[in-house]
Amino acid sequence: AQHSNNITISKVTDDGKDDQEKEKTLPAVRLPPASLLQQIRNEPDLLRKFIGTAGCWLLFDILFYGNSLFQPVVLSAAFGTAETVLATIRDSTLISLMALPGYFVSVLMVGKHQTPKAIQLQGFLVMGVLYTVIGVYFSSLARHRVFLLALYGMTFFFSNYGPNSTTFM
Repeated sequence: AQHSNNITISKVTDDGKDDQEKEKTLPAVRLPPASLLQQIRNEPDLLRKFIGTAGCWLLFDILFYGNSLFQPVVLSAAFGTAETVLATIRDSTLISLMALPGYFVSVLMVGKHQTPKAIQLQGFLVMGVLYTVIGVYFSSLARHRVFLLALYGMTFFFSNYGPNSTTFM
């Protein structure tokens, strides 16, 4: 025998009898679990989702905050030692302006051309390549300031294009 997951709703008339003409069969509705703990228990592949999310954020935090920690070193190599606070602000603003379009490009790409997962993976991949190039060739790049600045600015661009923007999608 086949079990039906449908719910039958009948209209009861004033005389207490079912009105057969008004009877409807609706598809079964899956009710949410009663508690947060039950929802967590019933979530398929929860551990995989948790590790994927936490792992991506851990990698991003290491990269992003590491990037911020080394910003004075890179800015000093690219622009020379800043003599004033205003010069430091100018240099940091230039890097921020290079990073900002990453959000806009991500918004333009999602849906029509890319999925958020693909954008996030592209961001991580390009950031990894850029960090490798900067790390391996830093002394050479310090002599070619424009290239160093462009590569460093692109690390911020792709952090905003990839993991930073896909967080909100």
